[in-house]
Amino acid sequence: ATQAERAEELSARIFQPLRRRRERAETERGRLYDEAMREAERKEAMEAERQDNFAQQQHEEAVARAAAAEQRGRNARFVQCRADALEAERILEECTRQDDLAQRRAQQCARMDDERAQSAEARRARDEQTALRQQAHCEAEDQRLADKAQVYCEKIERVCRLEAS
Repeated sequence: ATQAERAEELSARIFQPLRRRRERAETERGRLYDEAMREAERKEAMEAERQDNFAQQQHEEAVARAAAAEQRGRNARFVQCRADALEAERILEECTRQDDLAQRRAQQCARMDDERAQSAEARRARDEQTALRQQAHCEAEDQRLADKAQVYCEKIERVCRLEAS
């Protein structure tokens, strides 16, 4: 086998398991992140549903109070406006909550992107260092073989001179 083939075989034997482990770890991190995001979304959906039910109940109670007020001769229009204001306030709170959620998600995605970029940069630097070490090793091996060949040539020369004498 040539020296380059040995170097490739050595590289594959040493670095391939590390790469596979790194890829599995990144996949697992991604899966855990997705799972955490799904759980957070599920909890937020449950909270939103609870708030919607509460708001619906509040709205229904406000409408019932308006009907009772109308029966007693009160100004139902004022009560309806109050219920609408409560509904508008609830919608405003929901929109604010959705904006906060979107902002947190964007921040989390930005953090994940930054972490991935840092990981890629570190991996690139490690790969570059590995390539440099591997190249130095190959050069040292080439020099060792050249020195060995030189010694062999000198030995053959001596033998030839002795035989010629």
